[in-house]
Amino acid sequence: MPKALILILCLGFGLGVAVWDIYAPPPQSTAPILKPAPDVAFTLLDGTLELNDLRGKTVLINVWATWCPPCVVEIPQLLELSKRDDIELILLSIDKDTETIKRFFKDMDIDGVYIAHDPDKAVSRDILGTTMYPETHVITPDGLVKRKIEGVIDWLSFKP
Repeated sequence: MPKALILILCLGFGLGVAVWDIYAPPPQSTAPILKPAPDVAFTLLDGTLELNDLRGKTVLINVWATWCPPCVVEIPQLLELSKRDDIELILLSIDKDTETIKRFFKDMDIDGVYIAHDPDKAVSRDILGTTMYPETHVITPDGLVKRKIEGVIDWLSFKP
């Protein structure tokens, strides 16, 4: 009986730590990075996009997936922010297939938003250095990476 109780307590503790690790907001760095943005091309659902084509505008590159609950939660706020604050938004999905992404956005207003697909993580992991989801890279109008935001934040009070 005591061994079973210890096993149950250990499993419960492990599960609690795992859940906390998934949903706890990571610490945010407020220090600007200010390094040149990479010269990268995105594969969109309907074409391609060079990051350099958006020079002169503030750009948010949000790396996300439909299977990531925190990612899904922040998408509506990012869409509203992009319309309200004249921000170019690139939603870079790491989902395996484009049909899943299209179904996700079926009833959303995504006019003016770039929906990109990165199933092999060649852009997100290899070029942007993404380590967790969601992750957002803030690019200044002059092409500098200003911040890398890991996790979910309140995008409606965000100031680029």
